[in-house]
Amino acid sequence: MVKVNQSVEQKMKTLENIGSEEQTASAPAANGAQRAEASRAKQILISLAFAMASLGLAGTSRAAGPAPVNLGTTAQFTILAGAAITSTGGGIINGNVGASPIAGSAIGVTCAQVNGTIYAVDASGPPCAVIAAALLTTAKGDLTTAYNDAAGRTPVPSGPNLNPGLIPGSGNIGGMNLAPGLYKFTVTALITGADVTLTGGPDDVWIFQCAQDLQLGSGTRVLLAGGAQADHVFWQVGTSAVLGTFSSFQGTIMADQAITMNTSSTLVGRLLAFSAGVTFNGSSGGLPAPEIAVQQPAGTNLTNGINTNYFGSVSIGTNSSLTFIITNFGTANLTGLGLTMDGANASSFLVTTNPVAPVGPGSNTTFTVQFAPGSTGLLTATLHIANSDNTANPFNINLTGTGIAGGLVVATNVFVSTASPIVLNPQTGLFEQTIQLTNGSPNAVTGLRVLVLGLPTDVQVYNASGTTNGTPFVQYGLPLAAGATADLLIEYYRANRHAISQPTFVVQFIAPISLTETGTVMAINSSLELQSGRFLIEFSTIQGHSYAMQYSSDMQNWSTAIPVIVAPSNRVQWYDDGPPKTDSKPATSGSRFYRVLSLP
Repeated sequence: MVKVNQSVEQKMKTLENIGSEEQTASAPAANGAQRAEASRAKQILISLAFAMASLGLAGTSRAAGPAPVNLGTTAQFTILAGAAITSTGGGIINGNVGASPIAGSAIGVTCAQVNGTIYAVDASGPPCAVIAAALLTTAKGDLTTAYNDAAGRTPVPSGPNLNPGLIPGSGNIGGMNLAPGLYKFTVTALITGADVTLTGGPDDVWIFQCAQDLQLGSGTRVLLAGGAQADHVFWQVGTSAVLGTFSSFQGTIMADQAITMNTSSTLVGRLLAFSAGVTFNGSSGGLPAPEIAVQQPAGTNLTNGINTNYFGSVSIGTNSSLTFIITNFGTANLTGLGLTMDGANASSFLVTTNPVAPVGPGSNTTFTVQFAPGSTGLLTATLHIANSDNTANPFNINLTGTGIAGGLVVATNVFVSTASPIVLNPQTGLFEQTIQLTNGSPNAVTGLRVLVLGLPTDVQVYNASGTTNGTPFVQYGLPLAAGATADLLIEYYRANRHAISQPTFVVQFIAPISLTETGTVMAINSSLELQSGRFLIEFSTIQGHSYAMQYSSDMQNWSTAIPVIVAPSNRVQWYDDGPPKTDSKPATSGSRFYRVLSLP
């Protein structure tokens, strides 16, 4: 089609040249018949060109204005700040929120406000925040690149595009209708007195270079017309931006300093402040497009291409499943959902239920992946979610699971969902690791135990509840509700203190445990609450003899810690850090009393 058009244009140009030759004094005179024939041919070709255009054959139209600004990883954020984020707490934020390098405690929005993920550099942020210092550093770097790109666009605006305004040179664009293009303000950029309208097509671009402040007056609006998209409107602000009360703003603000949304203002776009804070007192703010978020388990947001979901250890011939939740926290329908799998062991992973599209703003859909190992050992694959979010298409998730030989009865849909690195605790001389059990089944379970496989022969599970066929295990002898999680601390002992590689975990069902040991109450030599919130109990023992540690909140009703202690020497140090030894962490249980029983 493009070639046909080029041919038509060439022929029209030829005829135009003929026509111009007819009127050129120095050109040979053409007779009347020739002129008439040329005129008829020209009209035919002009009519043909118009007909082709009406049929969509006029070639590919080019977007007006400059090329869009590439926001990189910053595109996923509705709010990104270099200092404190403050809010009165009433407005809803559709999209991710993050702050760096400021501590997470400076993020003053609530979990209920954010339809997305709150990212922080440390654990002091809101309780739902994800610690992702590296991701935030990358996003801040991409913001710098995008800001400099927008600020450096050329050619430098002049004429009506320099300090535009109804009053030329004023910088107040309130009341104007602006075509796509590059605009520059060397004075304060104002939108006051009346709304500003940006008129153009869905691919057209506006870039506003604001050397000083950007101020949107109270009750004033930035309007889009003709199909223009807020995702293609960029405001590069050299100092600070203020959106007045009851105002309505469209586009991405990239400010070197602070950004303020005042009471009842609304935003379709992003607030990206590099070195200062963001105040969000508006009624709503959101990304101007469909935005995908994926959770597994519910409440845990995955990062595109980063997270790995582990299906646990599964016997060949059986399977385990995980259910994923897709949420659209953008302002347009999320469409085009499609799942594909690849990787070394893709055949061991199967999508058993598919997501349903479209997903409306604020809505979600689910899909389920089943792990049925075809061989033993660690198996891996990558899941790709095609979607209409232009900043995360596809959304990629790493999948792993361990295939084991038959013989172990594996808990269906109950698995170790996360496992921390194994690190040495200098206070105890033991290596420690926290694992999280997740009950992904629709039913509560009465009790679980976790087998620890693949350890070097010189590594001992110090707090093992027992062994089965020589494999150590820790027990969680309490009910675990459907969809619930429980954290278990595993302690390892290795005499040479060499690092310990990641073991494999197999979860099994057990009956609920109720230990009612009886014996002689012994003296406790010393007790100490450590900075970590643990309690340390030390008492004298007889090597090889059995002892039970008991705990109580009222000194009347006593529970027995798991497991019973077989003394390795004439003195034992025992730590309470919650499950699997006791039913909860000491710091969350209120008053806790301890006693030691010497068992018969």
